[in-house]
Amino acid sequence: MKPSLWSQFIKWCGVVFDSISNFVSRNFGSNVGLAVFAFILSAVIIHVISERTGVEKEFTVPVKIVMNTKNTALSNFSPTEVKVSLKGSLEDLNVVDASLLHAEIVVRDDYASGQQITRRLYSTSIRNNGKLRVEDITPNDIDIVFDKEARYRVPVELPALIGEPLQGGKASVSFIGSKEVVVTGSELVLARLVEGGLVFSTRSIDVTNRSNSFERDVELIVPPDLGIKLIEPKTVKVAVMIELPLSDVVPHPLADSILSEGIANNTEEVGKINKGNNDPVNST
Repeated sequence: MKPSLWSQFIKWCGVVFDSISNFVSRNFGSNVGLAVFAFILSAVIIHVISERTGVEKEFTVPVKIVMNTKNTALSNFSPTEVKVSLKGSLEDLNVVDASLLHAEIVVRDDYASGQQITRRLYSTSIRNNGKLRVEDITPNDIDIVFDKEARYRVPVELPALIGEPLQGGKASVSFIGSKEVVVTGSELVLARLVEGGLVFSTRSIDVTNRSNSFERDVELIVPPDLGIKLIEPKTVKVAVMIELPLSDVVPHPLADSILSEGIANNTEEVGKINKGNNDPVNST
């Protein structure tokens, strides 16, 4: 509820309370009746306020497992999504970004390959819920399976170029340095993915109305739930070359005079050379 509306609501409740109090005082005097009416009215007001500030809504959110371990990688876990009931004011519900909501479990201990554990989600496990209270999480138990940690080199695709450079120019892109990244994660999962031809794509680059070449660090696009613990580096450096048509190259203001002067000088030098060749002293 907006501050102005909230103030009006409180003011209205006060007016109603005073009206009922005056009515009771005039008809019944200052006795138990006033206390009873005041109690009932207070209960109604509290109920209204509670209902207004206690809107509840259910969200389906993803589960994220954060691996802060030395030698253990994540193999798989389930479920990957849970239903979360959040409660709060209508204003807080409208402010929260549902796309950022998630349940998070942090694993800090090392486990043997193939070992399974069960971790429970609590209200503190829900991230980015703002001022909303967590009323319920269903289901709240997450089964996690671990694997031996391994490292693999994974190739990276060149980013796609979107748009067109200035005046119909041409754009091309190439890697600067390595076109591979080192991935750390589940040995079982990564081995299967690498054998299947795993390649990371990259964010596209917009070259619309570009006239100069440039370099850029491009972010990788990593599919979720790959059992990946770490990627090094997280970006790759590329060079984007922009070639404009010759007709679009703006000549230097003094280009014509410089060219004319150069031609005149060359003509004079050629004349001197020819004259020297005709001199009897120099002839053979």
